[in-house]
Amino acid sequence: MALTVRSQLSNANLPLAPYPAYCEVTNTEQSFNLDVAGINAAKELSDSAEFLGSALRLEKGDAPHTPEDNAIILSLDAALNEGYTLTIDANSARIIGGDATQVFYGVQTLIQLAQSLGAKLPALKISDTARCEYRGLHLDVSRHFFGVEEVKRVLELMAMHKLNYFHWHLVDDQGWRLELDAFPELVQTGSQRPATVNNHTLDRGTDLDNIPHGGYYSKQDIRDIVAYASARHITVIPEIDLPGHSSALLAAYPSLGCSNARTAPFVQTHFGIFTQVLCNRETTFEFLTTLFTELAELFPGPLVHIGGDEVKKLHWENCPECQQILRDQELPNSKALHGYFIQRVTKILATLGKRAICWDDVLEAKNLDNSVKIMSWLGEAKAREALARGHELIMTQSNLYFDFYQSLSIDEPFAIHGHAPLKGVYNYDPLQHSDAIQGVQANVWTEYIDSMAKLEYVLLPRLAALAEIAWTPKEKQSWTDFKQRIPGLFERYRSLGYRVADSVYVPEFEVTERSSQSIKVAVHSEFPENPIRITTDGSRPTLNSNVYQQPVVITEPTLIHAGSFSDDGTAAYGVAPLFVYPHHAVSCKVIARDSELQLLSVDNLDKLTNGLPQQGLRFQHADWALFDALNLFYIDLDLGGETKFSNVSVGFDGALGRSLYFPLSVTLLCSLDGQNWLEIGPLQPSKPAGRWALNGLEHTTHFLRIRVDNQQTIYSYEDACDVIPPLYIDEITVT
Repeated sequence: MALTVRSQLSNANLPLAPYPAYCEVTNTEQSFNLDVAGINAAKELSDSAEFLGSALRLEKGDAPHTPEDNAIILSLDAALNEGYTLTIDANSARIIGGDATQVFYGVQTLIQLAQSLGAKLPALKISDTARCEYRGLHLDVSRHFFGVEEVKRVLELMAMHKLNYFHWHLVDDQGWRLELDAFPELVQTGSQRPATVNNHTLDRGTDLDNIPHGGYYSKQDIRDIVAYASARHITVIPEIDLPGHSSALLAAYPSLGCSNARTAPFVQTHFGIFTQVLCNRETTFEFLTTLFTELAELFPGPLVHIGGDEVKKLHWENCPECQQILRDQELPNSKALHGYFIQRVTKILATLGKRAICWDDVLEAKNLDNSVKIMSWLGEAKAREALARGHELIMTQSNLYFDFYQSLSIDEPFAIHGHAPLKGVYNYDPLQHSDAIQGVQANVWTEYIDSMAKLEYVLLPRLAALAEIAWTPKEKQSWTDFKQRIPGLFERYRSLGYRVADSVYVPEFEVTERSSQSIKVAVHSEFPENPIRITTDGSRPTLNSNVYQQPVVITEPTLIHAGSFSDDGTAAYGVAPLFVYPHHAVSCKVIARDSELQLLSVDNLDKLTNGLPQQGLRFQHADWALFDALNLFYIDLDLGGETKFSNVSVGFDGALGRSLYFPLSVTLLCSLDGQNWLEIGPLQPSKPAGRWALNGLEHTTHFLRIRVDNQQTIYSYEDACDVIPPLYIDEITVT
């Protein structure tokens, strides 16, 4: 296999990820031949030598080699500290590391070169060290279980990319995956759920697949995986999520919950945030002391993740025991009680020689000791708060959520929501707030990832981008250079048997001009050498469709599709859709009001009049305005002057893969002065599904008001009670 043309090799496009801190191709005409090479390694580096030999199918030499013997030489030099060098000339490939871990990273670099360039490697010099101390990958095995061999496959990918921390999310509401001798019911009861919700957990009328889902790791499985990771210089961090996300634990040991819980605990079949929570009584901490004592024997690493996220405090607020503890500890509220719980568990871990990591939700408690290491996922402001409060910090922001969609293509596998494209991963800087931040991690939640093929799809190639922002110096990072390496990376991954996402090739739309009369749309691709074909009749582009050449001007409702094809036409990548709808209200001023007609703060109101209805497209939160837990509200539009109109429609629902809820009624009112309002009539559900419309009018108005009656309740699996349903709204069209 030779994926990169040797004559075109440069110091910026060696087929590597992550890219080294320094590299120089010293002679493209000179080659080191791996086919006749042996391995000469210091005794303490025998593991790396065996790993290299296995990967390259080489024999480890018994007798010492010299550079003239065509040898791969592995050695140590403490002066290199946290780094390694790789030097290749016609006679040898020499890897020198500050310690065994650094030699292992040098071995990974050599393996990548061999897998991409073949047996003959060019003369080069690499001097390398990691940018971030912590380079992590998270895997949730609670929502969907992955077996021992599948976890090892993930660890192989981590080692390939020089990641060094495996955050193993072992328990959650949908399953407990860790065998512990002291508490057999955790796996006998907590690891099994009777069924899993079909489609999205928030769909209307959701049903269950009625297929039992279970699985857990025996203690021997855990030891096996921990040892496998250690041999690849990866530290395993187990996560026992507390005190929320505890449905599976409480299903096994319900006495650990608050006695006032409204429903009996069970292993959840839906996904979300549930009211089940551990009680703060003393017996809970006695249970956790035994649990973590046994866990500490299985995981020799210094860190244990205890979650602390998304804790609903309803049970605490109505629990006599929790309220008594709150008074005894002189705590002001349930947020401080949250901090008390985390502090108690942190102290348990400290007695076992372990340190706690938590999600940054715990920062709501002002009584939290700064010895707790924080993983920041709730936004950059929370990250700055953690730093200001003296916590060590690891960045895991939404750009790094690999369970999000990689593109807006209609061909993407079903995902939870969100958009985390490869370019967004690569351009994220985890150290933007401080060089003192310890590192970065990508998270893989598996609500909708139920197979190894899907798992590999969400990991690759985004894992390469994660590795580079974690390893390569910021000044050496270049999206342009990284793009040049993508075809070679893809070929290498596929040659190794991994499934890879082509999402980076999917075109993207950009609205360049917008008015009530027309909307101009441009189409872009990160790979302009691949032709983009476009249709405006709603059909899927083919090789016979028109090649995109210039922005398209849209004057009437139009569903555009754009698809990218390989330059030779042999490969078709995903197709992106965009619904474009010019109308009278495009770009007009929009405000929201509550039931008392007071101004209401709602995100994304501008998306209600941007000329881009979302019905039938991938659901993205940022494209919809969320009106949450409101039983009556109003949306006012200023059309900018007196405007004649005949039809009004409002988009509800959550689009493809996220069917949410409709209101009870929607009513249109008009005003010429913004003070005196005339009720015109009710809007009715119409096609496409999710749009409510009132047609055939003959009116002139300056202001429009949409009154939305949502005085209804639906059953919430998260809250285990009836709640006012959230309403997602998008384009309000006026024609």
